[in-house]
Amino acid sequence: MRIIDEIGESTIRLIYKTIYYTLGFLIALIKGLRKIDFKLYSFFEKKNIDFKDYIIFKLQMASLIFLILTVGYIFNYIHVKIMFFGLLILILIYLTYSISSLKNYCDEDFNAYKDFFLSYMLIPIIFIIVKNVKPVINFRFPYAHYVILSIVYVLFFSYYFRKKYARDFTYGKVVEDGEIIKVKVGYDIKANVKPKILNFANTINAKKGDVVKLRVEKGTFSIRGSKIVGVEGICKRENY
Repeated sequence: MRIIDEIGESTIRLIYKTIYYTLGFLIALIKGLRKIDFKLYSFFEKKNIDFKDYIIFKLQMASLIFLILTVGYIFNYIHVKIMFFGLLILILIYLTYSISSLKNYCDEDFNAYKDFFLSYMLIPIIFIIVKNVKPVINFRFPYAHYVILSIVYVLFFSYYFRKKYARDFTYGKVVEDGEIIKVKVGYDIKANVKPKILNFANTINAKKGDVVKLRVEKGTFSIRGSKIVGVEGICKRENY
């Protein structure tokens, strides 16, 4: 009985220490990522890039790396599974951290960004599952099921996202006033607009620092993004 008690106590201590050091590692990792973030942003800030657009850029790059690693794993270019899954876990932690930090800069638009990037993260995870269940199929194109699966997934999510979040307007901040105003537009996933600075006739008497609502026209497939066609008026909007 004494041996059993000692084994039980040792096991509990081992579990406790494992959880303790794992949490400590994750906390230290998050703090380290935060320090790296602000140092990197100082470079982007010099190029007049807002912190929100910087976070979205990080999410895009991390998601792309996630997908590239997964494709390499599917086609057997990556043979060390421990290293592969270790990298994926680190990227997932980084993506989760970046998505959560975006909440402070997107107010009511946060759910759209969250759903988009989480769905993007889900594609590689589905591929990894398929890879371990059915790596190839007995067909002329052994990897055809990955292509079919990705097309169906993208079409389904694109339809869902447009129905739930898409809009025909966006917002911008006036950075220079006068008869012609310069409006700085940030990345807007709902309107499918990329960061840019545009000039408009000042028909609404906008002043520097005002947030204005902008009309957007979408193309057939909006692959290159939507086109901003005019100013609707001055509006109040937080966290812009």
